[in-house]
Amino acid sequence: MPATGIRKCPACASPARGGVNQENEGKLMQTDRGAWITAIIGHFVASSNENTLNTPTGEKAFDPPLVGFSTGSDPLYDEYVSHIGDFYLRPIDIFNRAFPEEAPVSPGALTVISWVLPSTPHTRYDQAVETKRPSERWVYLRHHGEHFNEALRRHVVKELSEAGIQAVAPVLAPFWSKSSQGPYAPCHASFD
Repeated sequence: MPATGIRKCPACASPARGGVNQENEGKLMQTDRGAWITAIIGHFVASSNENTLNTPTGEKAFDPPLVGFSTGSDPLYDEYVSHIGDFYLRPIDIFNRAFPEEAPVSPGALTVISWVLPSTPHTRYDQAVETKRPSERWVYLRHHGEHFNEALRRHVVKELSEAGIQAVAPVLAPFWSKSSQGPYAPCHASFD
């Protein structure tokens, strides 16, 4: 069930995380963790100085995100293994590597958080009119946007950890290999 970034927070009737006091944020976390996580991500995208193309204008790299969730027991992850290979890491494999000292959990106890960071209309327009090379905005987006995405991953893990929820961003985990990117690709969790 994808949701769109900043929206009215049902627990406090104000823009999510923008004006949420800690008491109402805590209530939202207890009643609707999906909305709480979506608000965390949406607020970071809307307010972080790192969401930039790093141009003199300070133009944002991304519009409000789309956020979705799946269960770690979704059969699609096993299907990826059958199509990609045994080296593919399912959510349960990633969790077990990230938290080897923990008691075993079932795949169904895990939630996979996935987001899409849409480029701005300016970037999409500039890219659409190019016929031979990427647009300048797209090049900035590709470089600075990934730095922002890493900052967002760290932020989400930090927020969840501070709330007592074990969390791992696979591509930031020590066992992740950027050279192969074979064990897991973040886009594999983004499906409709």
